Amino acid sequence: MQRLLVIDDEPSICQIVCQVLRERFDAEVEYALRAPEGANRLQAVHFDFALIDVLLMDGSGIDVALIAASENTPVLMTSGHPEMQRKLQQFGFPYLRKPFSLAALSILASQIMAEAADNIRQIQAATAGLRVKLDALNTAMARSRRLLAASRALTQTSAYRTVSVAISGRLLDCLHD
Repeated sequence: MQRLLVIDDEPSICQIVCQVLRERFDAEVEYALRAPEGANRLQAVHFDFALIDVLLMDGSGIDVALIAASENTPVLMTSGHPEMQRKLQQFGFPYLRKPFSLAALSILASQIMAEAADNIRQIQAATAGLRVKLDALNTAMARSRRLLAASRALTQTSAYRTVSVAISGRLLDCLHD
């Protein structure tokens, strides 16, 4: 019997999706409402498929998807946020836009389970691409912080010199008077 996992912080979504997946695949279906709970389940038990919401209140669905892939569990991501959908598409994550039809979910889940090895490679590659972008962004942010600090130091030094010169000039003026 197949084992499926739904990870979403909306209990009503979990219950409906679990019922549909249970009926469609005659599978054992569980759900987790929190990222850590989902990650723990993925590491404790082998699942044949995981449906994971990208934006969870207490963690990243992408991090959970990487755990799933490392445990040989194929993944379908979901999101109702247009910007997040764009990012999922940009990095090549398999995803389903919320709100989704239950028929579309069934079709994609079937495809993903049939092509599990390809899906797992796709999740790993998408996550690696995202990490490269994040590392580049972190490097750029660190460089920006260094430049900003240097700029502040120059501004403070320059301002100090300007004030010092102005005060020295005034002192000289007073001595000449």
